[in-house]
Amino acid sequence: MVIFTLRLEVAPNDRLNILKAIHAIIGPTAVLKGCLHCGLYSNSQNDDELILLEKWKSQQDLERHIRSDDFHKILTVMEAAKKKPEISFYSVASKAGLELVKKIRSG
Repeated sequence: MVIFTLRLEVAPNDRLNILKAIHAIIGPTAVLKGCLHCGLYSNSQNDDELILLEKWKSQQDLERHIRSDDFHKILTVMEAAKKKPEISFYSVASKAGLELVKKIRSG
């Protein structure tokens, strides 16, 4: 699995337009082959900070998305950020859930 994050700091007067632009691509991205999750989040302590989170089944699926017109729209949104955006890619080798919490807490 590959995780893509984009952290944007937006000016208050640009926030609504940026939200609209990102929301317009979330639905189409979420149904793409290999997309496991696509969502936009807001920092509860800083209204100017938005985080786009995407999870992809494979590197190839993510790369296909990066070459798409919808990702070009993300790049355009990045240009409207108040500060330089932070973009990160994480390769995940394994995944655990509540069973790991139980294992750790039970000693």
